[in-house]
Amino acid sequence: MSTFSDDAWPDSLPPADWTDWAAANRANWDERVPVHVGGAFYDVPAFEAGAEVLRDFELAEVGDVTGKRLLHLQCHIGLDTLSWARRGALVTGLDFSEPALVEAA
Repeated sequence: MSTFSDDAWPDSLPPADWTDWAAANRANWDERVPVHVGGAFYDVPAFEAGAEVLRDFELAEVGDVTGKRLLHLQCHIGLDTLSWARRGALVTGLDFSEPALVEAA
């Protein structure tokens, strides 16, 4: 039995327009790219110098990836994707933000 009734949502709400939502979400991530590339959290210069960005629990849970194929959805600027590649995985990163993919390349 559902805990929600048909009258849980007001009739005055318009139906969701997923096209607008998706465009707004993409624009949000596009705008984050320069902030993330230049920010301390992602620390791109340290990554480029060889720093590890994967967390210990990720490495422990996934184990050795040498020769394994990995598809990384929402890879953003690609640091995790490239980190798995550094560890020997054959990785493809996908993202819907063109500026993010430009930085990842």
